[in-house]
Amino acid sequence: MVSESTDHWILWLTERTGRLLTLFSFILLGLYLLGNFQDFLEQNQRYLLRGLEYCCLVGGLAGLYSAVYHVGRIIARRKPALGRLLVSLLMVVYDFGIYASLKLLTAWLR
Repeated sequence: MVSESTDHWILWLTERTGRLLTLFSFILLGLYLLGNFQDFLEQNQRYLLRGLEYCCLVGGLAGLYSAVYHVGRIIARRKPALGRLLVSLLMVVYDFGIYASLKLLTAWLR
């Protein structure tokens, strides 16, 4: 069984990782959109899309773990952190939404 201190350490790590990757995906999305206006090389655009895809996938999974953990804490009636739950859910919606959009875009470009 996982101890309480280990559980908080894992939660802290996944929340920070999810936030970092979501922020990084914002940056990559901005670079991709800027590249469309500046006519970057096609290969660079594909690298940006691939990096954005991976960031959104891993960030979404980290956010999903965090959201499930906070829902479990609310059900167990221990210190409900509704703000953290809301941030986790917003990260999951953004990350998986961008990930699904990228999958459709790459399928359309092929």
